[in-house]
Amino acid sequence: MSYSGWWNDGLSAQRYAVRVRLMGRRLVVTDGERDRPVVEWSLEGLSLAEEVYQGQPIRFLHRDFPDARLIVEDSGLLERIAPLAPKIARRYHGKSGPGRRVVLWGGAFLAVVLAVVLGMPFAARVLVHHIPAEWEVGLGEAVMDSFLTGRDQCTAPEGMAALGDLTARLEAVADAPYPFVVKVVDDSMVNAFAAPGGQIVLMRGLIDEAESADEVAGVLAHEMAHGVLRHPTRGLLRRVGYRVTFAALFGDASTAVLLVSQAGEMLLNLSHSREDEAEADALGLAMLNDAGIDSRGLEAFFTRLQAESDADAEYFALLSSHPLHSARVESARQLSRSGEPALGPEQWGALQRICED
Repeated sequence: MSYSGWWNDGLSAQRYAVRVRLMGRRLVVTDGERDRPVVEWSLEGLSLAEEVYQGQPIRFLHRDFPDARLIVEDSGLLERIAPLAPKIARRYHGKSGPGRRVVLWGGAFLAVVLAVVLGMPFAARVLVHHIPAEWEVGLGEAVMDSFLTGRDQCTAPEGMAALGDLTARLEAVADAPYPFVVKVVDDSMVNAFAAPGGQIVLMRGLIDEAESADEVAGVLAHEMAHGVLRHPTRGLLRRVGYRVTFAALFGDASTAVLLVSQAGEMLLNLSHSREDEAEADALGLAMLNDAGIDSRGLEAFFTRLQAESDADAEYFALLSSHPLHSARVESARQLSRSGEPALGPEQWGALQRICED
């Protein structure tokens, strides 16, 4: 059985009519007119862009095609996929849409009242759970587009492939509501940050400073953990106030993007609380352990940066946005486990040369 849909490769705004078939554990997409192959997506890398209720169009994403989108109108396809992919099944709510929407809007109204009565810092913890994942993804993409304007990205193919493999290993054990998109910026600063909706930036300086792929994996897992815990979105809510809150709750992503046009710089310099860092450390290390990756790299990286940072505090900007202290380093040490290398020698070399394209 085939389903009609629309395909966008992410390289342009053009979208194409396609037919979609579920064949085993693959989605096979063909041209809608000539039935020629367009792409095949494995279920292992498949995800949904947002929560889906019966009767709503379904927007599929895939970790191997981070810019592409596949839209299918018939929820029958999703009902066939759900038994094969539990992660997708959790985001499909069948016939529960209207009642659930009432509950969500009631919660959203309560969250706004909390924001007014108790103030944004407290209310942000409540508000973030009422913002649709689709809105977060859209905001994150817009924030990243703004941040990357005028900055050089590192895109050497072999380096991108190595980074993609590492990201996929961690994403497979992360209970995230959206796929992760990781970009490397050609900047000597030793830093990294997570934006809303699964967007992550690593600076070239961080990769240069790392002595092993395990250290890069540790930082990447930590930033992914911030994303899973929705810390970037909560941080923005704390700082931009009520206007973006209303835009978020009422689904007006374009207005929200205008209100946080400098959000990329804000997130780059955002100093996380000790509580947030402890949560991200614990979850990030658990992800590394679950993926079978040697998790001792994060503690080794932090220990060395802490010792070296006195010489150039501005260069080691990671420590200002992710403050270190002895208890945090000791906790990382206790949670770390031995495992397989994050990347093989050739892949690690390729990642180190990712900016030499």
